[in-house]
Amino acid sequence: MKNVRRSLKISPFVLSGANTKSLAFVATLWMCAACTDYSSNFNGSKPKSQGTQVLGQERGESSENREKNGNENGVGGIGGSSNGQAGGLSGGDSGGDAGTENDPCQDQSLIKQATTRTVIKRNDGASTRCPWNDRDNLGTQNSTMTARLEMSFPIQIPENHHICSMSADAGTQQIRYDDHLFLSINQYVIMGSIDYIKHLPIDVNGFPMYQWTALKGRESVSSKADRGYCANGVTCSLPQSEEVGSFSFSINPERSRALFSKLKSSDLQFRITLTGDDNPDSDCRLFNDLDLNIKYSYVQK
Repeated sequence: MKNVRRSLKISPFVLSGANTKSLAFVATLWMCAACTDYSSNFNGSKPKSQGTQVLGQERGESSENREKNGNENGVGGIGGSSNGQAGGLSGGDSGGDAGTENDPCQDQSLIKQATTRTVIKRNDGASTRCPWNDRDNLGTQNSTMTARLEMSFPIQIPENHHICSMSADAGTQQIRYDDHLFLSINQYVIMGSIDYIKHLPIDVNGFPMYQWTALKGRESVSSKADRGYCANGVTCSLPQSEEVGSFSFSINPERSRALFSKLKSSDLQFRITLTGDDNPDSDCRLFNDLDLNIKYSYVQK
């Protein structure tokens, strides 16, 4: 993918007839309210060395005071269902409010700490590159998200652990990928290298849900000015496309409780989605393994 940045063209919102000013005012309020629902939470930090972006802080830290808003070892081809949607690996309900009533994590005396590890495997072989023109993938086109490859890796957590918070990092290991990368826990997107989360369906608790059909065909921009995405309540670190840097994320306790209340602990998986535009030699590639050290707090059921 060439490092090209294009300007987005936005069609004007036109009103006519009586009470034009009032209608325009209401429409403006409506559009502003909608746009805040999907805002990324960035702290404005400069990239770390070697191109690493230190992305989203917990909500309320941006200058604009933004609102709230398988297989075991990896390569699963296109993955998900035939319409390109990520499979619901845990049977978690995308609707319904997790709530805090009867939340065992509210009793601090019951919370324990634990660690586990998950190895994210690189995809080396020619058979694990971008599958252009396969099922709902498109054909090659420069600077466009035309194809993706999905890989799933289990998170080893006992079924009787009710998760209260989670973080993961690769230590001194670094990551490089091409063109773009999205990390999901089951169907819920935690972080991404490009802020296209606003195009994804959002559940009642504000979690974006991975869906390839909402991403394909969109501009695949790569430039120093691009910024990635961390979900609301998540702090994460990820290098920009085709660069080398650290990989980590941390989900705050409030958002962890809302997320993991939907999911069965023993069925958790990391889902890595890699996209490409037109380069068969490097697109949809993760170039190195990542040995993730996962720390989590829990209450035993």
